[in-house]
Amino acid sequence: MVDHKQPAEPAAANKPKLDLQAALEKLKLPGVNTQALLDSGRKDIEALLAANERVFTGVEALSRKQADLLVDIMKEWQASAKDAIAKGSASEKINHAASHAQRAFTHALANMKDMADIAAKSHEDVLSILNKRYQEGIEAFRNSVRKPT
Repeated sequence: MVDHKQPAEPAAANKPKLDLQAALEKLKLPGVNTQALLDSGRKDIEALLAANERVFTGVEALSRKQADLLVDIMKEWQASAKDAIAKGSASEKINHAASHAQRAFTHALANMKDMADIAAKSHEDVLSILNKRYQEGIEAFRNSVRKPT
């Protein structure tokens, strides 16, 4: 026997749609500007989205820098290995190895500084976005509670 039932609708299709503005207007709260309240919530979400985007950009930049660092390290190791097996006296090989080690250390310090700068800039940008929205929210609240003169 073949079952010809229709597939069940997704759960989201069965949920009622919430019209937040209509729900707030039905409450009829005196002195509450529902549109301003909704706009404030929308701006909060936009600020969080912008902050998340900046976090993602920062993580992406750090990942790129780490990948570049790995490529550079591999190249340095190859050069060091070639020098180690190259013909020459023991003192020349030691000098080459010391030179490679010094360059690698200097390069690593520069990359660590670059990565710290990228992370700091990302954190600064995120905090700036969130702080700006916080200040806007405080100002909107102050304006909403001021009594008309």
